[in-house]
Amino acid sequence: MNTNTQLNNYIQMRQTITRIEKLLGGDWDVRYCLEKIVPILWADGFEAEDIQNYITVKLSECIDKLEEEKEIITKDNQDDKTPYQKRIEEINK
Repeated sequence: MNTNTQLNNYIQMRQTITRIEKLLGGDWDVRYCLEKIVPILWADGFEAEDIQNYITVKLSECIDKLEEEKEIITKDNQDDKTPYQKRIEEINK
């Protein structure tokens, strides 16, 4: 991978992180959660990769749950509407 591609990837990643943090009002919630769980797992002998895998699995489970409850729209349920979208339609009738 050349330096220009690496730089572009970094810039794109930083832009994504900045956008997410702007939507969330910062990173306090995520940082707080990580600062609570990482030291416990680290002290028990888990490595960074183990913790990353754990967080990835939990994120995937959360997305599945929210998709099932139709709180989020993904390509698998894009024809469904979230409760919020249904309420907006009801108001607009």
